[in-house]
Amino acid sequence: MQLDPSQLAALDAAVSEGTFEAAARRLRITPSAVSQRIRALENSVGRVLLTRSKPTTATESGRVLLRLARQLAVLTDDVARELGGDPVGAAVEGGPDAAGAAPRIRVPLAVNADSLATWLLPALAELAGSVDFDFHREDESHTTALLRDGTVMAAVSAVAEPVQGCTSVGLGVMRYAPVASRGFVERWFPEFERGAGRASVTSLRSAPVVVFDHRDELQHDYLRRRAAAADDGSRADGPGVGESTPTPPGVGRARTGEPRADESTPTPPRVGRARAGEPRAHESSTAQRAAGVGGGGESRAEPPRHFVPASADFVRAVAAGYGWGMVPEAQSAGLDLVELDPGAHLDVPLYWQQWQLRTATLDLVASTVAAAARSALRPLRPPRPPR
Repeated sequence: MQLDPSQLAALDAAVSEGTFEAAARRLRITPSAVSQRIRALENSVGRVLLTRSKPTTATESGRVLLRLARQLAVLTDDVARELGGDPVGAAVEGGPDAAGAAPRIRVPLAVNADSLATWLLPALAELAGSVDFDFHREDESHTTALLRDGTVMAAVSAVAEPVQGCTSVGLGVMRYAPVASRGFVERWFPEFERGAGRASVTSLRSAPVVVFDHRDELQHDYLRRRAAAADDGSRADGPGVGESTPTPPGVGRARTGEPRADESTPTPPRVGRARAGEPRAHESSTAQRAAGVGGGGESRAEPPRHFVPASADFVRAVAAGYGWGMVPEAQSAGLDLVELDPGAHLDVPLYWQQWQLRTATLDLVASTVAAAARSALRPLRPPRPPR
């Protein structure tokens, strides 16, 4: 099958820009020329590749070619750099613009909100002079879907198993701890005034909680595990989360369900930032009560929840006393927050997945991200030996 690079470029531009008019401006051709090229590409493959809506989106067949188009653009730009020192902008008619500046290479990346708000943006700032980054904010358990359909070239993911056609490298662990403001603790956790070393499950179940979005399950997962440990009776109110048992992979700001490759036993699905307050079938009665379900499975009132779907604002809401929440240690540093369960934590393993392309640009981005992760994240635990 022979595919015309200019037609592939038109497909990429139409999806990236959202309309044929915007794609035409990017390619410096007319909207009708964009339409003609995409129609010709559809005729050559015998498939409808786009939905003509606003924004323009790729069909399932279109996503296959979209990935090829973007890979071809990266390869072409890198070859141009080696030959002439500047990218030619494979998708642009006529090369450099009227001002004589060569078009810059565009690198779309999928990143979870907490990484974007803490360590990743500063890390890539040094490359922003030569690379145009297109960040897609998505939870770390879902970023691989954007790799599969060609939307992004690389992703920060909680999934270790590489997507087909991609490589996967461990970055490190982002650690979350349950915290709250001092005023909030005084109001909702009276056990601290009585000398208790940490918040009780009973207080956690009734105190307002800050939640990232409707798929955010970190707070619920912490409370569920605290309640399950208390039910075991191994310690007053159970051992601290993260003290004696490993944290399941994929815990993050959305639900998961994909076990980590180095885990020797399957991880219960939906561990992570998914909708809080939903009990699992395997939970003990105490854990279900903590999740808001009564002893016979009957529904109980959930604690008040404040939804704050932005990483920095989430932390500000916790610091302002809206509720308690699971906050990354990098964001809680320097804030006057009280640890509700000192020493307890949930660890989120992060991996860098990218297309299997050896290009100077992608290699530079990957090495920059890896170096920043070594400084900002905790090291990944080695895989467990087989039982």
